[in-house]
Amino acid sequence: MQWISQFVIGNVNIWSPILVILMGILSKQTKRYGGRAAACEKMLSWFLFFSIGLLSLLGAVMYIFFGNFTAKTIGWLPSPFQYEVGIANLVFAVLGFWAFGNKNYQFRKAVVIGFFIWFLGDAAGHIYQYLIYHNTAAYNAGSTLYSDIYLPIMAVILLRCSKRRSLMH
Repeated sequence: MQWISQFVIGNVNIWSPILVILMGILSKQTKRYGGRAAACEKMLSWFLFFSIGLLSLLGAVMYIFFGNFTAKTIGWLPSPFQYEVGIANLVFAVLGFWAFGNKNYQFRKAVVIGFFIWFLGDAAGHIYQYLIYHNTAAYNAGSTLYSDIYLPIMAVILLRCSKRRSLMH
């Protein structure tokens, strides 16, 4: 049972996009949601909640309250800058949760653009750490690196796909 809670808490970056896709498939199957654009909008909403909001909230908690442990899992030395990274995570947690409840396309677009820049920048940093310093720590060269690439790409795809629906309403 402990491994389930560890997976749920430690791997939001893995299970949340899968959940988002499943929710989109289920909403597309029911006619009441209005087709592909509506399914994309539903997936974008849940992506904002889970893959930006919840993931960022957990990041904030880890960096702010468990900084030494977090640094070790990334292969870093503890640093006072981790608190600032935690606050940046908290900002995106608030934005992700707010965008979940706010259907304004321009607001969601701003959140996705910020997330896109942030996560691809993080991916570049992880790659740099891997190539220059041979940092193979789990949260530098593992699933975090991959999700820092596929999550922002997924966010942009969902945003673009949902745009047609937002223009109709």
